[in-house]
Order: sequence, then structure tokens, then C-alpha cells
Amino acid sequence: PAPFAPGTAVTREAWARAEATGPDVRAIQAALPATYPEVSVVSTTGLTGHDGCHYSTAGYEQLGLVLARRLSTSVVGAPADPDMFPPAVTGASLASADTIELVFGDFEGTLVLEPGFEEGFVVAGTHVTGADVAGDRRRLRLHEPVPPGPVEGTYEGRSGADGAVTTARGVGILSFFDLPVDRE
Repeated sequence: PAPFAPGTAVTREAWARAEATGPDVRAIQAALPATYPEVSVVSTTGLTGHDGCHYSTAGYEQLGLVLARRLSTSVVGAPADPDMFPPAVTGASLASADTIELVFGDFEGTLVLEPGFEEGFVVAGTHVTGADVAGDRRRLRLHEPVPPGPVEGTYEGRSGADGAVTTARGVGILSFFDLPVDRE
């Protein structure tokens, strides 16, 4: 149907930050596009100036630009590029005792690791110290080896002005909470 035709709804959801909502709300948000194809999710983890609840003027301006780009593709029919959409981590596996490999589903864009991005991740109770992002490979180096037993990882992003993992257009990856890490 044509955009805004009777009975057609164009819907967008902004991805809520953990500080404001908690993991239950984010899990519901993550499931919305699969249940309702007209809904798409916009990440807020790459926005600057987050204070735990609100954003600075620059952060709201960034959100407006992200939403405008996304609406231009779905409403006006402008060409889309993969860096306009938030990458979602769909899985993780242990590549070595101190390295986790992240799987980003069908994301084909470019990942940008801002200085300080490591502080947004926690895996098995230890922090990330660096990353290797080349082609399809996205590996996180951990501060210490992963202990035996089940392993989970969390990415909340960072509050403040920097330290996000984004696409080349500044769209942050979707946060995740207690993602199981497979042992290979």
C-alpha cells in the first residue's frame, strides 16, 4: 500500500536504555518487529549526552537525524544503506579462553568502536579490554579467562558523550542482557 494509505500505520520504536527501563522492557521491544512487521526498532545506545534518563540537546538532535533517515526510506522511498539500521547481536561464542566472538545476524554495514567502548560490555563478570573487528569477525578480548560453567554477556552501552559501538552513520548497536555464550 502507498505510505499513509487508509488502514496503514507507520510505526517506530526507540530502544529504551537499561538505566530507564531494565531488561524486561528491552526483551519486549526486541520481539516487536518479529510480531508486528510494521514496527522497526531504533537504537539509542549511540546517542551522546545520556545522563541515565535523558539526552543532551546534541543527543536529541542525533535521534532526530536517525529517525529522519529511517523515515525517508520507509515513507518517501529513499535508498537504504545498512548503516542506517541498528545492528543486533544474535549470538556469541567462546573463541578462546579470553576471547568472545559476537554474531550480528544479517548486518552487513560497518562497525565503529569509539574510544571507551569496552566499558559498555561485561562478559562472565569480567570486562572487555579490546576488540578485533575485521570483515565478518567481531571478537572481544576479555580482561581475564572465562571461568568454567555457563557464560553470559551484557552490552548496555555507556552514558555520556562517547564510548559506543555504532555503525558508520552513528547508529548504536542494540543492547543485550545475559546473552548466552556458546562454548565451542
